[in-house]
Amino acid sequence: MGESVDAEGKTTSFTYTAKYDGKDYPITGSDLYDAISAKSISTRITEATLKKAGKVVGHAKRVVSKDGKTMTLTITGTNAKGQKTGDVAVYEKQ
Repeated sequence: MGESVDAEGKTTSFTYTAKYDGKDYPITGSDLYDAISAKSISTRITEATLKKAGKVVGHAKRVVSKDGKTMTLTITGTNAKGQKTGDVAVYEKQ
């Protein structure tokens, strides 16, 4: 499950279940994406492609630190207005 907040403050919750096999899997509840394909690059790195109506609209990369205590999620893409977007989130294990 994920949650996003757009520039106007609108919150969207979405869900998906995907395997790391590069195939498209449906996303429900999102106005931004309707499919995701994911692949494992290494034991610490995964990459995903986000789609809307068959068109690639974003990419995500998740990197877990060598010590396993920090995860960095970088998402880039294009919004519905055609504007480039980007976000970096860093999570620390509690």
